[in-house]
Amino acid sequence: MMINIGGSSTHPRVPRLLLCFGLILILALHTKSMARDTDVPCPAPTAPVVKIEAMPFYQAGDATNSQIDREKLRENTRLTQPITRFLDTLGTLSDNYVQTRSADVKQCADGFLYRWARAGALKDISQGSQAGFVQKWSLASLGFLRMKLGPLRDSSQDAVVRNWMRDLAASVANIYRGNGGPNRNNHYYWAMLALAVVGHSTDDPTLWARAEEMDRFALADIQTDGTLPAELKRIGRAAWYHAFAAEPLVLFKLVNERCRNQPHQNDERLNRLLEVVHDALNGSPTLRTITGIEQTAIQYRNWVNLWDALEEGQPYIVTRARERNLGGSVDVLYRFFLNGCHPG
Repeated sequence: MMINIGGSSTHPRVPRLLLCFGLILILALHTKSMARDTDVPCPAPTAPVVKIEAMPFYQAGDATNSQIDREKLRENTRLTQPITRFLDTLGTLSDNYVQTRSADVKQCADGFLYRWARAGALKDISQGSQAGFVQKWSLASLGFLRMKLGPLRDSSQDAVVRNWMRDLAASVANIYRGNGGPNRNNHYYWAMLALAVVGHSTDDPTLWARAEEMDRFALADIQTDGTLPAELKRIGRAAWYHAFAAEPLVLFKLVNERCRNQPHQNDERLNRLLEVVHDALNGSPTLRTITGIEQTAIQYRNWVNLWDALEEGQPYIVTRARERNLGGSVDVLYRFFLNGCHPG
């Protein structure tokens, strides 16, 4: 049926008021249908994990920490599944909230965060170094999640969550003290990013200042040829680890510029590292020549897409990719950065 509310109707006998009412009803039903399509039902709460159980997954005796033992990797995945499920669920909720501003989604996500915060989740890393790694990466994810979700609607519950995240940040900072020492590598860089996003999302200037200091130490690692000495030791996986190490450095710059409104300052050291990573992604033999070892091929990295679009003026490529350490959908994170990082 054609409706023309501005003039004559194709059904002149039907009163104009009735046609207007019909159009309003159609629009209301359409809006309700769209909301139903985009809403995510609140999942069942996941039990908080206080003590992190994780397993190192490199082969025994591998001094380079680069040769993966597949069986150990599977066991580590099993042990950490309750944590990854929690973070993935929150990632989906936060992405949905950014896109819909649904009060129901916000309430659901707030409940998840408060439940884990009240239990002191992720605080116990006594199991070993791998537990500390999981804590650090989880904290980076939580920082991005809070950036997208904003403060909890209940101020008293929000205080519990903020204090919990700051406690986790203190734990991470305690492991990665000072300049990180002679063994400084990608773990130090990821700790830097975790402190940065938590400091920004909880409005903690001390954490942010520490992250800035760590970033300066990290950038100093980049050699004149763009390589990172610690990651060159990864032999055949040096290219992979250069890409993994560059990610937190790039994300720190994006958060600083897009979320904290600090103008981007060109850093030739970071540019040199990015050239090495771009070359590796394009199959260049640069790292093979430097290390003398054939490199494991690396796939496209989502952060390259973000950087090229936000800083290099290239078109953003919609991939529907998700990355747990960055809090969920990379496409949603791109739009979030583009819009000035404003939570709902």
